[in-house]
Amino acid sequence: MFSSSKNIVIYGGSFHNSHGTNLHEHTSINTSGFERLLQAASPSAFHNSGERFDPPRCHPKTRLKVLEDISKWVDGTNDHHKSVMWVNGGAGVGKSAIAQTIAERLAEDGRLLASYFFSRTDPSRNNINNLVASIAYQGILYVPQIKEHIINAVEQNPLVFRLSLEAQFTSLITIPFRDLNRLEPISSTTSPWIIVLDGLDECQDHRAQIEVLNAIASSLRNSAGPFALLILSRHEKDLSMAFSSGPMAQLYNSVKLDDIYADDDIRFFLEDQFEELRKSHPLKTHLPSPWPLPGHIDRLVWKSSGQFIYASTVIKYISSVRNRPDKRLEIILGLRLVDKENPFAELDALYTHIFSSVEADKIGLVLDILAFYMLTWSLPSISDAEKFLEFEPGDIESSLWDLGSIVQVANSSIRILHASLLDFLSQESRSKNFYIHAPVKHAEYARRYLEILKAHEDIWLSPVALYHLGEHCKMHC
Repeated sequence: MFSSSKNIVIYGGSFHNSHGTNLHEHTSINTSGFERLLQAASPSAFHNSGERFDPPRCHPKTRLKVLEDISKWVDGTNDHHKSVMWVNGGAGVGKSAIAQTIAERLAEDGRLLASYFFSRTDPSRNNINNLVASIAYQGILYVPQIKEHIINAVEQNPLVFRLSLEAQFTSLITIPFRDLNRLEPISSTTSPWIIVLDGLDECQDHRAQIEVLNAIASSLRNSAGPFALLILSRHEKDLSMAFSSGPMAQLYNSVKLDDIYADDDIRFFLEDQFEELRKSHPLKTHLPSPWPLPGHIDRLVWKSSGQFIYASTVIKYISSVRNRPDKRLEIILGLRLVDKENPFAELDALYTHIFSSVEADKIGLVLDILAFYMLTWSLPSISDAEKFLEFEPGDIESSLWDLGSIVQVANSSIRILHASLLDFLSQESRSKNFYIHAPVKHAEYARRYLEILKAHEDIWLSPVALYHLGEHCKMHC
């Protein structure tokens, strides 16, 4: 133990020669398969996790069309049934509320195999490290007879959680359920168990997002396993490409939330919540009558632009029991100065996260593009905008690649999907590093138009250039 040592003095104590074996490794070797599974899972990602206190749900009598479409897919009664359904849409349209509502309904019906809610702000669920273990653990809860098959797989390969995602999925999900189904069919082909994955785009590593899809596709192609997957995410370009051109292409149906008219649902939600405030708010006796005015609700619906997050953020702010709802609505509508509390903190965090995903060397270009489209009245084509901004062809589309959930590039032009985004970008206190200073931009564009007029006799923008020159000069002055 003390080879070649001299003059050693020891008072008491006990010694064990471990022969180079790490104590933690020794403990791990004796850990049971089930204990390993518990250690590897992330309970905060479950639909019924206590850490996801009061998760968003669909308001009653809203999102009926999309919930019906998903239910038909679950039951196998829709056309062209596939093993995967991808529900996608822009930022803040209510995907997590839909996922929560469906997961709860499936659990009540005994049809839920597992649920996993990614979150960009939670280190335990903004990556894929715990994904398969979490699914396998829940599989044991909802299908107890699968426990032996999954635990045996872990004990046969104690390092299974260090393997690739595809290898984990195959070892802990595909093979155990396939083997069990051969012994005792646990689900009919028309009524599969459902795995719900929400917020795949909130997994921080874009490559990991694609890895998830590839692992799922591989499992479904190589097995007649009795499960199907409901995946909800923003329609990011990388994910869209992976679904449409990768191994997943033949395996999925999609529901585009942006194609489902949401304004009526948002109006119903707002009217219902305002009615509740009139009945139950502690300061209800101080509310004017009528309140709110129809025009105010119209404006909130327009500002929402199909975003339930905008409408829900407004209601949370207005519902404060320490403040009069009518005064807070005036702040939202810009009729009263903002108090110390930012009414749009949740929405601002979402926009900040989206802009932060843009590569650092491109964020300047992105803000230049958005500023030009925000401040130019007659929206130009992409090619004309690139000429004016002195960009290379293709710069606009490539720069906006990571903003697909809030900006749409189509038909040779771009479209800002959310009216509230313009408010965010034009208020420095909210957007901070992403602030667009309108007067500075107007001056910049006016100078640029003058340079074009001076340099070209046959101007590619004329007569639009002359109109915009006058408008930008007027705004700058």
